[in-house]
Amino acid sequence: MAVDAPGGPDGGKARRERLFGWLGWVGGTGGIAAALGADLSFRNRLLLFIGVLVAVPLVMTLGLTLRDRVPKRDLPRAFLRRLGRICALLLHQSARAIPAILATVLVWTAVHWSFVTNGASGKSCEPADVRVTVSPESLTALKAAAHRYVEDKSGDGCRKATITMTANSSISDLREGFANGWLEPGVEGDTSERVPMLGPRPDLWIPQTTLAAKDVIAHLDEAQGDGQGDGLREKALLDLDEKKTAGTSPMVVASLSDAYRGSGSTGPEGLQSVLNRLRQQGVLDPLARALPDTSESALAATPALYQALASGDGAAERFLNKDRLVPGDATALLCRFREQSSAPPGGIAVVVPENTLADYARNKELGTACPPLANAAAAKRLVPYYTEELPVLDHPIVQVRWPGEDSEKRRAAISEFRDWLASHPPTEEGFRDANGSAPTGPKTALGVLTDPTRNNAVPPRMPPHEGLKGAKGCVESLKAARACYEAARPNAVLTLAFDISGSMGQTAKPALPRAQDIAQRIVAAARTRDQIRWATFSSPAPVAFEQPVTIATGPKQQEQKNALQAGIRKITLRGGDRALADAVDSMRGTLRPGVQHLVVLTDGQTARTNAGARYSPGKLAERLRGDKAQSDLRVLVVSVGPDGCSAGPAKAIGDAVGEPCIDGSAGTAADAAGKIISSVIESTPS
Repeated sequence: MAVDAPGGPDGGKARRERLFGWLGWVGGTGGIAAALGADLSFRNRLLLFIGVLVAVPLVMTLGLTLRDRVPKRDLPRAFLRRLGRICALLLHQSARAIPAILATVLVWTAVHWSFVTNGASGKSCEPADVRVTVSPESLTALKAAAHRYVEDKSGDGCRKATITMTANSSISDLREGFANGWLEPGVEGDTSERVPMLGPRPDLWIPQTTLAAKDVIAHLDEAQGDGQGDGLREKALLDLDEKKTAGTSPMVVASLSDAYRGSGSTGPEGLQSVLNRLRQQGVLDPLARALPDTSESALAATPALYQALASGDGAAERFLNKDRLVPGDATALLCRFREQSSAPPGGIAVVVPENTLADYARNKELGTACPPLANAAAAKRLVPYYTEELPVLDHPIVQVRWPGEDSEKRRAAISEFRDWLASHPPTEEGFRDANGSAPTGPKTALGVLTDPTRNNAVPPRMPPHEGLKGAKGCVESLKAARACYEAARPNAVLTLAFDISGSMGQTAKPALPRAQDIAQRIVAAARTRDQIRWATFSSPAPVAFEQPVTIATGPKQQEQKNALQAGIRKITLRGGDRALADAVDSMRGTLRPGVQHLVVLTDGQTARTNAGARYSPGKLAERLRGDKAQSDLRVLVVSVGPDGCSAGPAKAIGDAVGEPCIDGSAGTAADAAGKIISSVIESTPS
């Protein structure tokens, strides 16, 4: 396009256009470089890039047109005419400046690469690793929230944070973990190497209730000045801000049957009324919740359940363990509905968090050991019932500081994720906001729990209530709830017998460490006046028993548990298989008379290694029944081998003695421990 000569009538305008053209080219190039280097996602950088390309000629043209004071009636035509000339000038100058443009891009790329790889000028692409401990029951939702946070904060091709999540809701584990540097608790004189007991040390802890956070903080305050703190076992500092929550979720009763269809009931009602309605429908046999020793939400719900069952706490606790195979948390409880081989009876009702039930209904992964079904249509539908007494879990976000790890940069990264999560609760994943509100349309996470033919749809709002509901003396704190639960449990006499034959270490996943993990969790759950000891058996050595320990009260209790656990950790393999029935019979003759349980932890063994057994499973059962001194002995065989209880001597002995073999290889160690403890509670007379 021709441009008027400098000396012509439009020479001044032409000079201004060329000047503005060069300024526009420089400004546009700088703007484009800024767009490329901005700390934004690719989509936003692309939008900024296009915006600069469009804005530069428009702003230049508008400025020149207004500068020339064009009459209003000619303004549109003058603007378009000048816009054409400016665009042509920019293109012309850009073509001449291709070498300069390429040089600019190369320089920007080199500088940018230096920033990314070397952290030049203080900017580093190395992501901060934020470590978070949550409950298994909220793991799925919070992992999804963490994934969104990482995406939201990852710009310029640089991930600014990684979120590592581990799951644990055992209050006893957490209390000791935070008090002992997150390591296995040591005992006096124990020089064995200690290892992280619960995964990496957390920077954030998201318990299910504020009561749990206060319970652990109180435990740490009591433990101050006890002489611990050897550099490895420094106590954590916990910062609880009750206003910072990852969202809320009410506990619900869920059943395969719909006791509300055709009724006039709407919305939440009394827990006792809900249980009576289910009982009338024949769908409350049994009622199950996860084991309170390893599930915080189950512990929080226990006082309300005791009160609603109205049969005395001891009878209520046995009723809640009637199914026996009660796992460590609600994810494993719901997973049983996915496993056809171990599906619970059709009349069972379960007490679980609403968000976990939503994960189940949407065929999501449950916890760490329950993958989705390949055929989602095969899932059994569970109907939720909302009550006025079951707790509303409030998930506070507790910041954790460990001595020696608390740098300003690290603290800032942790605080940023904490603040983001508090303002972005995972309502898309089945949580409610801090006030108990959540979208409940048919396409929402909680909407999948709604049946349009039912009267009691998912309540749009379930606000948290103060404290727990239940009998006085059980609801003032989580410590009070735990005391009532422990008082309701019958005292147990346990012998934990370990198969230490070489085969316990020969599989891809050695069986002995699994057995030790399960046993340590059983010890951790022991209550005052429980009696525990452990034994080992293999061939040709005789059965070896340790001295029994009666669990005391007060500070000595934890010392006793630490010593038992340390001894269990030191068990090593030696010898070959001792036929399982012979080993049980040998131990039977050594145990004192009385109500007690012999828990046999084995890899299951094989028919070949048991071929020379003195006693068959049937003969062993006869000897047990005929021994009047041991008429109250219960034998629980726990198979931690790769085949579980599918076959072999472990299954045969369980069938013969009337106590089905417990599969200790499936799920988590907490689940296996829960099943054993549940069986002990249900089969121990009050």
